[in-house]
Amino acid sequence: MSLPDRVPTVTDDDLAALEVDLQAAMAERSFGTLKVIGYGETGVAVAHPADDPVAVVKRLGSCVTREEIDEWFDFLRAYEELLAPFVSIAPTEKRIIEGGPDGRLVPFLIQPLFTRSQLVEKILEDTDPVVDHPMLVAVRDAALDAMVDGRQVIDSQLSNFAWDGERLALFDCGTPFVFHADGEPDYRLGVFKSAFPAVLRPVAIKAAEKVMRDFRTPNGNLAHSALSAVRLGQERWLDAIIETFNAGMAERGVGEPLERENVLEQLDGLQRDMKVIKVVGRLNRAYVEKVRRNTYDFFVTDSFTKELL
Repeated sequence: MSLPDRVPTVTDDDLAALEVDLQAAMAERSFGTLKVIGYGETGVAVAHPADDPVAVVKRLGSCVTREEIDEWFDFLRAYEELLAPFVSIAPTEKRIIEGGPDGRLVPFLIQPLFTRSQLVEKILEDTDPVVDHPMLVAVRDAALDAMVDGRQVIDSQLSNFAWDGERLALFDCGTPFVFHADGEPDYRLGVFKSAFPAVLRPVAIKAAEKVMRDFRTPNGNLAHSALSAVRLGQERWLDAIIETFNAGMAERGVGEPLERENVLEQLDGLQRDMKVIKVVGRLNRAYVEKVRRNTYDFFVTDSFTKELL
């Protein structure tokens, strides 16, 4: 079955009803009837409609003005255009509705729902490890190709891709990994700014920029891709992935060979970095809700354990 090439119809009324459920879930610290299929650091991906899903809906952080959201959407579109020469980008509709917490506007990303069998993580689960699997070669080559000028990189975690046997698609471009001409990260909090208090934003930004710098090198990027298999419970694939990735780097004359021990060490480091971001998010949630008496409209999730914190 080929990969979907259009976004299913999701009406504003659908989004408004989903927003009510999402706000209740955030307030109650429970997903309730939501069909959650993806876990980020400040949000989740929800299959819609829950009883017979055809679309994936990702809620971003609410904003006071439409201009704030439009600026973020423009940033996302520019990133998608930068990556398009290297990998197919899942069709993504960007929408804004009213009805957010405290009268704010809410941005959504809407994508087609890939079949479970097309998800790279499912293919890893159902397939015996093999070196140079075409899917792994496609991920490796897309990641290395995108580094051509150092201005953009692909978040090559394996959970971000779908594969139909011939074509690879990237369906998570929600955090643009772009860089200035001097190689420094062009990191923007954008619509996620209110997830972190002003006094703690430098801590969150520093942690995020560290991850971005890791992804900007062949070794760092492909190590993150390899370790993502472990996060998915597929450590049995790790040796085959490392061998496949090392062959590609050797062929191009870039990077140094990945080693299993170093990849697992990097996984430990990523877990530490993510814990910092989680602490900052939980502190801000407590401040917003208990001191400012406002609504904190982000999920605080653990993308490693898929827990709602």
